[in-house]
Amino acid sequence: QPVDLSAEDRALYAQAWDEFRRAAGMSAAQRAAAGRPNPMVERLRFQQKASLLRTEATVDLARTLLEQGHQVAVSCFFRESADAIAGALSGDYAVTSIDGRLSPAAKEANRVLFQTGGADVVVYSVVEAINLHQGEMPGGERPRSNLVHDLRYSSIDMKQIEGRTHRDGKFSRAYWLCAADTVEEAIAEAVAVRMESMSLMQGDE
Repeated sequence: QPVDLSAEDRALYAQAWDEFRRAAGMSAAQRAAAGRPNPMVERLRFQQKASLLRTEATVDLARTLLEQGHQVAVSCFFRESADAIAGALSGDYAVTSIDGRLSPAAKEANRVLFQTGGADVVVYSVVEAINLHQGEMPGGERPRSNLVHDLRYSSIDMKQIEGRTHRDGKFSRAYWLCAADTVEEAIAEAVAVRMESMSLMQGDE
């Protein structure tokens, strides 16, 4: 689901993209002289800035789905975006989280809170090994929607993320959030094609 950025945010996105392109085009010697990190770090920095610019759109979609009676799971890669989304929703809804800052026991307690209906929203960073599907536990019968705020470039990771709520015979729609008319949207389209090919090979509907 491509989301439109405001004129101000689009200018910030373009600035971040230009900074990334300049840094990525440097030679190793130029990067060392300028004190710039390697291209992988530059890419993550750009993705982080782009992620923060889209938090408002993700919050708006989450509110719409919550008003329709859904429980909402939001997948984030960046801590700052996860905190911004959770903070924006927590004033009106019960929000919990599952991420690397928590102990295994705390992660499970928060998962159970969501699965039993005690939390309307869970913001999570893990890719696998948690079950967030509808109807696993008493009190968790509301339909689920999964908002992938931070797209992963791996089709395997994206399939795993979708599988947190869409599993064990329970349908859950996944929404991929990206900025419209940007490199993010192009990446989303490429990953979607890879996922379709995976599903064809696996026979997975």
